[in-house]
Amino acid sequence: MYAKLIDAFGRDGDMKRAQWVFDLLIERGMTPDVITYTMMINGYCRVNCLQQARGIFNDMKERGILPNVITYTGLLDGRLKENLRRACSLQHGKEREVEKTDDSPF
Repeated sequence: MYAKLIDAFGRDGDMKRAQWVFDLLIERGMTPDVITYTMMINGYCRVNCLQQARGIFNDMKERGILPNVITYTGLLDGRLKENLRRACSLQHGKEREVEKTDDSPF
């Protein structure tokens, strides 16, 4: 039941609630499995919170839960999207700079 709630909140981008359910699961003495950890990581990556995703990943490893290919894919996807956003932002900044300095009548 916890995993379904975490997944639903994560897919909806509501990581505050997903984290609350995740923390509740741990407080009640249960250990999240690789699937639950991966849901949290993917959710944080989905909302561009890579530091939180990395924290969940580190917690996972500290607890002895081995990441799987889906876990790594989620982290890589998050990192790639972040880099793409940065590149687009930089490109947009350069375009605005050219607009400001271009004195050409054309």
